Amino acid sequence: MQEIDLLIRGAVMGCALLVAVGLIVGTAPPRKAFALITLYLFISCYLLLSAPGLALIIGKYRYVLLIGAILAPAAFTWAVLEILFDEIRDKWIWLVASLFIASLAFFIDILPILGVVRGVATLLLYTGLLIFVIVTGPDDLVEKRRSFRRWFVASMALLGVVISGVEIGFDDTGLPQSIFVLQAAAFFILSMVFGFWIFTLSPEIWPLEATVKVESQSKITAKDNHLIGKLTDLMDAGVWREEGLTISRLAERLGVPEHKLRAVINRDLNFRNFSTFINGHRIQAAMRAFDDPEQSGRTILEIAYDTGFSSLGPFNKAFRSHTGQSPREYRTRAR
Repeated sequence: MQEIDLLIRGAVMGCALLVAVGLIVGTAPPRKAFALITLYLFISCYLLLSAPGLALIIGKYRYVLLIGAILAPAAFTWAVLEILFDEIRDKWIWLVASLFIASLAFFIDILPILGVVRGVATLLLYTGLLIFVIVTGPDDLVEKRRSFRRWFVASMALLGVVISGVEIGFDDTGLPQSIFVLQAAAFFILSMVFGFWIFTLSPEIWPLEATVKVESQSKITAKDNHLIGKLTDLMDAGVWREEGLTISRLAERLGVPEHKLRAVINRDLNFRNFSTFINGHRIQAAMRAFDDPEQSGRTILEIAYDTGFSSLGPFNKAFRSHTGQSPREYRTRAR
């Protein structure tokens, strides 16, 4: 049984090496490729460290592997954000939380109760990340990426939950060998599927270069042109001002299937998430309001409400994302 366990763990690391090479020579943006390679590296550290048959062999390398294994949840969080979102600047809180949880491991010898705290916190992190991925799913217009998030991230999060549960409730030395084999097999299956997904779908899941976008626009069909015209008319009529507007509601207004509208906005209009598409119209209207001397007496909150935002926080975040400035900074400059 121990030989099977080691064989599977070796296969996982071999798969990790192949995926890393593919990412380096492939189309993934450098930062995203680095995040995924880091994830595989730290998972390899965890697999080596947790293998019962390698306890004596790893010897002097144990501390290095331990650091990698400790940082694995943070690497997983980073990789998930990079895979499923084009920009992660406004999602830094997840990275901070994951790094804080990882740092607890360095103080367990001083305060043993932190081992349980870290396990519970890791469990909550994976659960929260899973919920976040599900909640933000409808906003994603990249269909292959949307379908991917439904099962792979859920599987990885479930694996993290199981690992955390085992670490909280059991001593590794008391676990049967079959548990370690199942753990390694789960990593192997997920690594293989993930590698296949990356290699076959990478041109679609990563942001396109400008030249590719121009080429894709030349393939718009007459039927799509008709839908784009209807969508443009509806946007010009100010449908984007509706608070809480969703793509399903917009598709209903247009009388088309939601998947068709998603494809047109993504493929033909080159938007990769629905909120960016809608917020573009909202921020342009807000900028016109800030530039208009006759509206100088209106507050930022009033303009935020008028352009379809439900509160000041999302408005500030969207405005800075589109302009690189806060609404207050832009208004001051405009004056």
